[in-house]
Parts: sequence; structure tokens; C-alpha cells
Amino acid sequence: LQTDAFAAAAENSLHFERLKRVGQAFERAGVRFALLKGAALAFVSYPDPLLRTMSDIDIWICPGDMQLAYQAMTELGFRAYGNETRPLKLQQLALGEVQFYDDQGGLVELHWSPISGWLLKNTAGIDVAAIWSRSEELEPPALGGRILATEDVIIQLALHTAVNHRFQLAAVRSLIDIALTAKKGPADW
Repeated sequence: LQTDAFAAAAENSLHFERLKRVGQAFERAGVRFALLKGAALAFVSYPDPLLRTMSDIDIWICPGDMQLAYQAMTELGFRAYGNETRPLKLQQLALGEVQFYDDQGGLVELHWSPISGWLLKNTAGIDVAAIWSRSEELEPPALGGRILATEDVIIQLALHTAVNHRFQLAAVRSLIDIALTAKKGPADW
């Protein structure tokens, strides 16, 4: 376990350095953003940010700022990844994400919404503006950006685990994320 812990800490250090560069570029460009999933949870739900493993960085771009964010990522040297089965326009319509890779293979996903996918978009009537209005400035402020309100984090994690991944991908980690977030609170149940 110690070897795994050291490997996770090393990988997270690379993610956090990448996040710092992206956050600073977004701040300079005037891009409003909120961290999602692993990067957000590492700072607000876990006792040490290095304990929450991540394979990428997920960032919700405030509605209307995606073009600025896309330009800032390109200027940092990231390349947008295109996929015939997930074209950019389709991702935008489904409130999905744009995947960006750097020269080291680091992945940053820029999301149009914290809640994505056709099913949720067409059935749930999610008020994205209300989610944004409840978000808060992220601590430490050096990273910039925002974090969703506790209740929205829990809902986003539960929906992502159940709907997007059908309890298959890292379901135990997702349930731990939900439990730690609820415990850390405060949540308005």
C-alpha cells in the first residue's frame, strides 16, 4: 500500500501543477470556472489533497466562457482531442466536455455543465445557473476557480457514478467521495 500511496501522491502532484498552470491562464483570460470531481474533492473532502487519486482534471467552464477557455488551453500548449464518436458539436449539445492533452499526456476535460448527458439534459430540468450561483470560491485561492456547494457536489457525484458510469468505473471510490463530502459538510439535506 505504501508504494501505491507514493505513486498516487506523485501523480497527483503532476495534476496539481497542471491545474495551477491552467487556473492561472484562466484567471488571466477572465475565464470563470469551477473544479469538479477529483480535483475539487481533493481540496474539500479529503484530509490531504494527495490522498484522492485522479486520472485527469475536470473543470466546469461558466456558461459563455468556453471559447475563452479553449483559446487559453491552446495558448498553454494543450491539444484538443477530437473523436468521430464524440464530435465537439455533439458534446456541446449534450452538455459534455472537451478533452485537452498536454505534451506529457496529461488530460484536462473542460465541461459545459457539471451534469452531463442526454438523459439528464432532457429529463431532469437541471438549473445550471442556480448551481453556479451556489458555488463558492475555492480554497486555497492560489488555484483560482470555484467549488460546487456541498449538496451539488453530492448530487453531481451520485449522478455521474450511477448514470454516466452505471456503477462500473471506480464506484467504490465514488461512494467514498460522497461519504467524505457529506461528512465534511455542511449539507442542507
